[in-house]
Amino acid sequence: MFCNMESVKMDKYDKIASLYDWLDSVYFSERGKNPRQVVMEMLPVGRARVLDLCCGTLQNTFAAAQECPELEIIGIDRSGEMLRAADRKLALTGVKNVRLLCADGTNTRLPDGSFDCIVLGLVLHENSEDFSSALLGEARRLLRTGGSVIVIEWERQRGIRRRIKFAPLYLGERLNSGGFKAFYRADKGAYLDAHGFNTQRVEHCNYSVVLQASKSVNP
Repeated sequence: MFCNMESVKMDKYDKIASLYDWLDSVYFSERGKNPRQVVMEMLPVGRARVLDLCCGTLQNTFAAAQECPELEIIGIDRSGEMLRAADRKLALTGVKNVRLLCADGTNTRLPDGSFDCIVLGLVLHENSEDFSSALLGEARRLLRTGGSVIVIEWERQRGIRRRIKFAPLYLGERLNSGGFKAFYRADKGAYLDAHGFNTQRVEHCNYSVVLQASKSVNP
């Protein structure tokens, strides 16, 4: 299920796995829209296959897995520590409708059109444009016709209080990724549209934005 950590070099995600869920309690727990709840509202109803691409500790889809046992959820990440943290959640709660796989999100080797919905949570801003384009290309390949991709990303903060609270995370992301500032300020819907999707719904949430998009006919 998980990467062999003796053969896979430990990366930044392995190092922060224990702190990853902490972000939710700090930035998403305020009064207002929690992006994780919005994702649940956007997920298919009834039996469906959902891919949590670069799933981390499974924060994007864990609640959905608990509340919607008819969903089949696949979580993919390249970090063994992230997947181990996700597996502990599943074991503690007895959730059975999730399968975790250690794989490169840009080359999953899964069949074309095999998912009804694909979730990308707080991933695109962390990587180079080439990697993010490849990730969205893989998501487009894996998405069935009529399916949707759901993207969570940090949104530019307007109020003084929120700017101050978000500042440590902003500075950390800037140090982590040279392209973060430009992506943070970019129109996320236009970004998805430029990468082969049609943005259909945009929800502004606590410190973040959630977008739902379908596959465009022409990439």
